[in-house]
Amino acid sequence: MSLNQVCPYCDITKINKDIVSVDHLLPKASFPVLSIFPDNLIVVCKACNEVIKGETIYLPIAHPCYEEVSRHFTFVIKENNNNKFTIEIATNSKNSKLINQKIYNFIKLFKIIDRYEKYMTAELQDYRTAVRTPNKCVFIELGQLTLLPPNLLLKRLFHSKFQPCFSY
Repeated sequence: MSLNQVCPYCDITKINKDIVSVDHLLPKASFPVLSIFPDNLIVVCKACNEVIKGETIYLPIAHPCYEEVSRHFTFVIKENNNNKFTIEIATNSKNSKLINQKIYNFIKLFKIIDRYEKYMTAELQDYRTAVRTPNKCVFIELGQLTLLPPNLLLKRLFHSKFQPCFSY
């Protein structure tokens, strides 16, 4: 395990030696026979293991090491009249009913929607401001939003690793 990874449950918190925890995906109180089974032990952040999940489980559930949860749904971001954002989940149309149930249970167990609404609001507001800024081009490099005047567009494209997303 690299300590530069993010938690496989929430995909928010970076795992480091101070906030790492080993979780029993299927709780040892309910599934004692699996308490030492390696596939049931997952390195996660303390918040997911100790504060949010604890001994709770909803079955069936996606296993974050074997089923890439993020491939099976999309965040739908809505802005209301008060400039506040809400986040919803849209599952992929190609998912089976079983996959959808596993995904919903995973999202419910780790309170993904609530946590993303709480932690991502500032970034969404910055993004909205950037998109609405006239005469600027919006770029994303390594997850960082950057605004550039059009005259720097070509220079940046040919002399860096910026990838254009769109211009306004």
